[in-house]
Amino acid sequence: MKIKLLKYRQKQGGFTLVELLVALAITGLIMAGLTTSVFQLFTITQRSSDHMTIIRHLDITSSWLSNDIQMANEQPEWDSGTHTLTIRQTRSLADPTDPESAITDYIITYTYNTATGTLTRTQLRLLDNSTQISLIAEYVSGIMYEDELASNEQSGAVDIKIIITLNTQTEERILHIKPRISST
Repeated sequence: MKIKLLKYRQKQGGFTLVELLVALAITGLIMAGLTTSVFQLFTITQRSSDHMTIIRHLDITSSWLSNDIQMANEQPEWDSGTHTLTIRQTRSLADPTDPESAITDYIITYTYNTATGTLTRTQLRLLDNSTQISLIAEYVSGIMYEDELASNEQSGAVDIKIIITLNTQTEERILHIKPRISST
């Protein structure tokens, strides 16, 4: 009977402590690799999303500013103290037969709020004093304005540099826009 008991003990299968530790170490390495990969995937996705948000805000800002400045009937005015750009637009004539009877129909004001990083557009319609305020862009970290007048031209183009930052992503765009200034 003793012999049968010894044979039975020798035939028992199982893992040794060393084998279990090696398996546990390999499983830990695989899990660490998978966790790192998933974390990097989420980080890359967030960066891509931030970049697309910045590009979208720059495109919207460029579109609005370009349209409004091109419609200006006089040179836009930049107030660096309040970070506002004022654009006067004429869309009608007091006397349709007289091209020099242009009246200012709209006053468009862009205001950059440095505390919140927002750019808002305020449109004042002078006919009925109605006001429309729109949020144009968020995450704005800087706006620089420069009015360039060439010596051989009556009026020149407007240069505006817009910088937008979201988390670690920063993008900037320089707009070079020539206003439609009347010859009066």
